[in-house]
Amino acid sequence: MALAFLPKTLLGQHDINRKWTTSFSFGLQAHDKRLFDFPPKEDLLARQPEAFGTYQLSLGVHRVFQPERKISFTTGVGFSTEVATFLRPFDHNYFTGRGTYDLNSTKKYSKHLVQIPIAARYKMGRRLGFQVEALPQIGMWTMAKQNGTTITHSKFDPCFYSAEFNLGLNYSISRRIYLGLSYRIFQIKKIDKVLFNYILRDPRKDEKFETYNPFKLWFTIGYRM
Repeated sequence: MALAFLPKTLLGQHDINRKWTTSFSFGLQAHDKRLFDFPPKEDLLARQPEAFGTYQLSLGVHRVFQPERKISFTTGVGFSTEVATFLRPFDHNYFTGRGTYDLNSTKKYSKHLVQIPIAARYKMGRRLGFQVEALPQIGMWTMAKQNGTTITHSKFDPCFYSAEFNLGLNYSISRRIYLGLSYRIFQIKKIDKVLFNYILRDPRKDEKFETYNPFKLWFTIGYRM
């Protein structure tokens, strides 16, 4: 789930010269269950009472800049996949361009992303650090597996996907290995017309961006190189 959180606080004299880190992150997010005025929405919601099931996996490499002993900044690049497992209708015409009105649904909707994280960190103790992060994400590939079939629709479509803002803590368990936990406090995201469109009778016909922010946590393990 997409990496979004790269806790890399430098926690001692032995860490000052470590200018690069790599990290793996898992993001767990509450389902986006907005179905607006889709006629069978009550049935879909009743069949899927679980709150969570959307997840993101991320792998990143980051450069560390440390102007002061307790303060550091990082930036880098990450590659991520976000998967939504909430069963919902989608507009297959985005992929096929055929203009047909067949009603199809997906229970595995994926976005492959490039991330450009920028973070500031403050060392609160020998092992513990606090982090503020901005996480722009660029969508590269969209995939929707059609429910009940083996058909997977896909399309290469590079564009802005979202920008997340996360607050978190990171903890150094050794000179090289650290763990992180962060919470998404805000996001701005491009409205996904594959999911939110005339099928759901989405009233936001002329809007391009939204700030809807379902609960999301990032769990990270990192390695200082």
